[in-house]
Amino acid sequence: MTIKVLILILAGTIPHEIGHLPSLERLCLGINNLSGLISSSIFNISTITLIDLHDNQLSGTLPANIGLGLPNLQFFFIGGNKLSGVLPKSISNASQLIRLELGQNLFSGFIPSELCALANLYRLALHQNNLTIDTSIPEVNFFSCLANLKDLSTLALSHNLLNAKLSVSFSNLSASLEFIYLGDCNMRGNIPNDIGNLSNLTLLDLAENKLSGPVPTSMGRLQNVQILDVHANKLQGHIHSG
Repeated sequence: MTIKVLILILAGTIPHEIGHLPSLERLCLGINNLSGLISSSIFNISTITLIDLHDNQLSGTLPANIGLGLPNLQFFFIGGNKLSGVLPKSISNASQLIRLELGQNLFSGFIPSELCALANLYRLALHQNNLTIDTSIPEVNFFSCLANLKDLSTLALSHNLLNAKLSVSFSNLSASLEFIYLGDCNMRGNIPNDIGNLSNLTLLDLAENKLSGPVPTSMGRLQNVQILDVHANKLQGHIHSG
């Protein structure tokens, strides 16, 4: 069963009765004017594969146990709302997730490293929130664990308060990455010398951070890059074609 209502400018709240449809597979209510809370019952529909609520006026927080009742969820789109609170670690229990798009909300706190357990993840979009990275435990550094996501193509974290160092582990990210958005994240440190290993990059946005030091010569090996933005940093040198 699919419920699909797109661009009809629906208003009001999402009926909690939707959460009592035991065979629902796809819920598409994006680009409307829906407001209020998302009923927690929606996150207990074990058959659902797609939840699309993006670009509404939804508010509130995500349930702490959100991933436990979603064993088949592959696509979760709730960007462009007014959702707040922390990102629950239990999202990692929705182990079939391919696209997780939570950008343009009011989420805060740490980005849970548990997201790195989502082995099928293709797109991770957390941009334009108030999120940061827990750097107090280096061995679970967020960028280090992202190296486990071998199918990741898009990483969108721009316009957050990451306040983290662009460590060597950043260059160990999956070679499948095509799009990296890390602009305006309060990132510091040097661009790793091995960044040239990310050979499939099409877009790399590191603009408006606190990056310093020399521009690695390996950036010249990024032959597929079409957009490279490093403005408003304290970098030195030039990018040489490899």
